[in-house]
Amino acid sequence: MPLFVGGRLSGACLGLNYGTWEKREAVDGYVLLAPQLGLLSQTARPSDEINTFVTVRTWVFILSGMTGGRLFGNTPAVFLNYPAELFASDPGMTGSLTRNMAIALTPHAPQEQFAQLDRPFGL
Repeated sequence: MPLFVGGRLSGACLGLNYGTWEKREAVDGYVLLAPQLGLLSQTARPSDEINTFVTVRTWVFILSGMTGGRLFGNTPAVFLNYPAELFASDPGMTGSLTRNMAIALTPHAPQEQFAQLDRPFGL
């Protein structure tokens, strides 16, 4: 039976990162729906430049980077400003991402990574 990696938005980016990870298992292809490719992709529209939905603790990324990722990797660094009612209605809802999770969900070189995919992909 064929095995595909798929995701939408940040999940699609995680799939792209997986597809270029040296330790990945073999898959038959990738289905990447509306990937949010991040700051490094230079694909943001001018209207996206002011984003009030996300608040970022830049210092967490800086200090973690300065230590080669050894410190602050599990520190909340990206906060998602969902309405309080949403959190109240779903106890499993998270309002933040750690530095490590944010890095995992952000392709480091999207154009190069798409070129490196060794299996078919749908975008």
